[in-house]
Amino acid sequence: MDLEECVQITDSTLIQLSIHCPRLQVLSLSHCELITDDGIRHLGNGACAHDRLEVIELDNCPLITDASLEHLKSCHSLERIELYDCQQITRAGIKRLRVSRTPRRWGREELGSGGFVHREELGWGGFIHREELRSGGFVHREELGWA
Repeated sequence: MDLEECVQITDSTLIQLSIHCPRLQVLSLSHCELITDDGIRHLGNGACAHDRLEVIELDNCPLITDASLEHLKSCHSLERIELYDCQQITRAGIKRLRVSRTPRRWGREELGSGGFVHREELGWGGFIHREELRSGGFVHREELGWA
C-alpha cells in the first residue's frame, strides 16, 4: 500500500490499517509527517505484523524515534525497512534492531559491486559515521549485518 506523501495520514490511520488490513505486505509511509511511535506500535501489534508485513518505508517521518524500531521487532516477516532522514532514529536504535535480525535488509535492496554500499545510500540518522567508512566512503555489507 503506497501512502507516501499523504500528508493527512495519522496514527489513527495506522490503527485502522492494523485492524482492517491483515494481509498487508508492503507499506510506504514516507513523508507522512504526522505519524508517531504510537501508530507504529499499533501497526507492530496488528494482524499483518507477525507473519505478513515484509517492507515498511518510513523515509522522512520526523516524529519516528527508536521506540518505533522496538515495536517493529515483532514483525518477523519484515525483510526491508527504510529510514532515510528520520532524524530521531539513533545509531543505538539501529544496532538493537539489527541484533534482533529484523529486518533482513536495510534501505536499498541492491548493493554496489563487491558488496559495498556508499554512505549516502544509507542515510539512517547518522548510523554510519564518516570516521567508520573505508574505501572512499563505502562500507562492506558484512559490516552492516547483511552477509
